[in-house]
Amino acid sequence: MAGRTAHNRRGGRALVAIALLAWVAWCGGAWADETARRPKIGLVLSGGGALGLAHVGVLRVLEEMRIPVDCIAGTSMGSIVGAAYASGMTPDEMERRLREIDWERVFRDAPPRSEQSVLRKQLDAAGLWGIEFGVSRGLPFLPKGAIAGQQLLATLRSFVQEPPGGDFDRLPIPFRAVATDIETGEMVVLSKGDLARAMRASMSVPGIISPEEIDGRILLDGGLVRNVPVDVVRAMGAEIVIVVNLGSPLLKRDELGSVLGVSVQMIHILTMQNVRRSLAEITPRDVLLEPDLAGFSAVSFNQAQEIVPRGEAAARSQLAALSRLTLAPEAYESFRLAQTARLHTPAPAQRMIVDNSRLKKVNPAAVEAAIRMRDGRIPGDEELDENVARLYGRGDLERIDYFFADRDGVRTLMVETREPPRGPDYLRAGLTLSTDSEGNGRFSLQLFYNRTWLNALGGEWRNRLQVGFNPSITSELYQPLDLRGWLFVAPRFEASERVLDVYVGSNRIAQYQVRQAGVGFDVGANFEKWGEVRAGVYRGTASATPSVAIPLFRSAEADVANLNVRALYDQFDNINFPTRGSRLAGTVIRSMETLGAGTDYVRADFDASHALGRRADSVLLGVRGGKAFSGELPFYDIYSLGGLFNLSGYPIGSLVGESFLVGRAVYYHRFDRIPALADGLFWGASIEGGNVFSQIAGDPDGRGLRFAGSLFLAADTALGPMYLAWGHAGTGQDALYLMLGRP
Repeated sequence: MAGRTAHNRRGGRALVAIALLAWVAWCGGAWADETARRPKIGLVLSGGGALGLAHVGVLRVLEEMRIPVDCIAGTSMGSIVGAAYASGMTPDEMERRLREIDWERVFRDAPPRSEQSVLRKQLDAAGLWGIEFGVSRGLPFLPKGAIAGQQLLATLRSFVQEPPGGDFDRLPIPFRAVATDIETGEMVVLSKGDLARAMRASMSVPGIISPEEIDGRILLDGGLVRNVPVDVVRAMGAEIVIVVNLGSPLLKRDELGSVLGVSVQMIHILTMQNVRRSLAEITPRDVLLEPDLAGFSAVSFNQAQEIVPRGEAAARSQLAALSRLTLAPEAYESFRLAQTARLHTPAPAQRMIVDNSRLKKVNPAAVEAAIRMRDGRIPGDEELDENVARLYGRGDLERIDYFFADRDGVRTLMVETREPPRGPDYLRAGLTLSTDSEGNGRFSLQLFYNRTWLNALGGEWRNRLQVGFNPSITSELYQPLDLRGWLFVAPRFEASERVLDVYVGSNRIAQYQVRQAGVGFDVGANFEKWGEVRAGVYRGTASATPSVAIPLFRSAEADVANLNVRALYDQFDNINFPTRGSRLAGTVIRSMETLGAGTDYVRADFDASHALGRRADSVLLGVRGGKAFSGELPFYDIYSLGGLFNLSGYPIGSLVGESFLVGRAVYYHRFDRIPALADGLFWGASIEGGNVFSQIAGDPDGRGLRFAGSLFLAADTALGPMYLAWGHAGTGQDALYLMLGRP
């Protein structure tokens, strides 16, 4: 009995041991499974305008700490940073790109001047303002105010990679962008489609950036309904959430001086309540990062170098909470390699579909011809960006949107276009005011009216009127001969009147009113953004009547007839204060008696300039010249010099003759800018040398070179450049200039 009891005890202990071992084994297996299946981590990046640059600093610390990010949801600026990271861009590359962006250009609809059409550059050089007033059904109206966002969309495309099939879950890191439906006020979570358009919709600030239409819904900035989309990233399966809340600090009174500042303030007020609700959803397992961004605002886009470190500091302040999410080096490297392996190089598009349903006057065939390559191929990514920029630079379209999509298993380039709300026809204006220390005041008002798309090839009726000093009128029918507009013909009528002063030394002894009128016919080639070449014939009459003179000076009349060639190359980034680029213009005129001219002669002139800039300092080097190569120049083709930058110190037009040459070097330093008033405030100086030769007044001191210079203060305003300058001539003459307009 005792032996059986002992045996039973030993058997019982064995069963307990076996059960204990089984329990330990089961627990160990479960623990191993839990270790292998780490919690899914989601990242939430809030909106905040320029404050969103701090997100880049947070991402840098997360990578340093080897914290895996399985999914991302972003709003407004958070959607830009989040989509770029989800597409495979590193924090270092992102910071470099964000710092290099010209944010003022991004938030302007106008393309860079170097990308604009030849016509717009010519209007620029003539002193016409960049503001276009629409004309529809004979009535003018102002622009609607909100920018279309063409430059913004192009910038966003450069930050992201197209997801396969337009599915944001197939990015290296699954991503969501949050926007607001303007019709219903509902939150819209964008998970597929065109990634750049989703980002743009998420940051369409009311009153500044026009809404984005996606799948029939009109979308605005997501900050209106969910600035911190915690619930969105949880719906993606996130178990632990890292939330970066930039806050919504209200702008101070001195920061509300622009439309952008007022609109951002409105967004901040509207987002405060939904942010509180989202922060209440954060659990103890989650991590909340709130960078200290005091001293910065939602419009501080040019302070990336200072804002990014604030994001890094916020992440490092939560090292204890973040460290529990860290992976071992090998595990993190394997995780990131698996993500980057999802990057793909898309195949070239095999067809193109252009949606021109919103075009009323612009010929859809011309749009498609401009986007395709010259041989008819569908362009690659870089070529596509260039072609779209050139097409947009013509000014006929408010928006050119493009994206890639799979249509019936074929990769297709989708293009959507929209005409500007200002109407097909437009009006531009310009004003020139000047006075000098001699009491010579001048005033000119210019108007330019253009009727566009008169026919399928894009014919235009261009009309320009100048009243006041040196009045003139020009009317030209510009007719392209092909869809791309490379070749054209241009019949025109023009009439003008200008003042011709006759000086001896510093004394004006006569003043003529020179009038000219005639018709011409040109044929030419348009090299899109680069320039154009024209060759033509002209026939007209000219007269000169002395308005102030001694009896020795008499009236004159002449018949005008010539063959002419004109060429223009213009790649200045700014016509008034360029920092880079060149501009070349040249004309050759052959007056022929056989065509009806009063005399035979050949005249040629040129104007060449090149700009060099580094940061706030620029130098403009230029040389101009003209000469009669055979025969004598008649009164209506005489050259003149004098005035600011044209031998400063000498009176305007005081040096008159049959040939001239002048060179100049102008230095200017931009020391400030006034938003909405002046793109730049400058101080500078010029050195000039040259002369007018074969002078009609026979000035004995005018045979060699003359030297001059100037000192000036200037502002580059929406109404044109403004100058307050002092000019000094080598002969001792001085002049003060106060002027609005190009010298």
